[in-house]
Amino acid sequence: FLESWIKANPAKIGELLAWMKKNSFNDKTHMIARSDILVALRGAETAEARQAMLDIISDPSWSSGTRVHAALVMTDNPNLSPQYVEALLALSRKGAEADGDTYASRGATAMLGATYRDQKDQNPKLAKQLLEEVSARLDNTTDADLYKDAVTAAGNSGEKTLLAKLQPAMNHERADIREEAADALRLL
Repeated sequence: FLESWIKANPAKIGELLAWMKKNSFNDKTHMIARSDILVALRGAETAEARQAMLDIISDPSWSSGTRVHAALVMTDNPNLSPQYVEALLALSRKGAEADGDTYASRGATAMLGATYRDQKDQNPKLAKQLLEEVSARLDNTTDADLYKDAVTAAGNSGEKTLLAKLQPAMNHERADIREEAADALRLL
């Protein structure tokens, strides 16, 4: 029902989002309702709904959970836009900043690989951009937690070309990174 309503009332999406914020849809108590609304926005496939999803992902006034959830429901969208990829990349890069939103960043980083996997056949150009980001992070990340996120993203990608880049993680000094690398290798 909600998806149909969104399609029929695209001009009301802003009101819907304002209502979500006003009624504390940013908190954990309303996770199911929030999820239903985000899934309906994704399914509506209108320009207004897509823009609303981008706005949520990009706007730090939304909770981390809402931003990550909005990004997650978009990963397998067959009409994924370059703007979504840029928003996902920007959100994932926030963890490297001193004032970054670590939860949102870590969730978005893991989604880089999953989004690549879901998009490689539908949107090869966008998928390539995501894979290059994951590859670069495996090569260049010095922070152990951010490196672990890159290892997760590599596993989520299912891309065998990252196999060699995961080998150093198998010998990392931290056990949790070695475990993540083993999981990632199983997914490849």
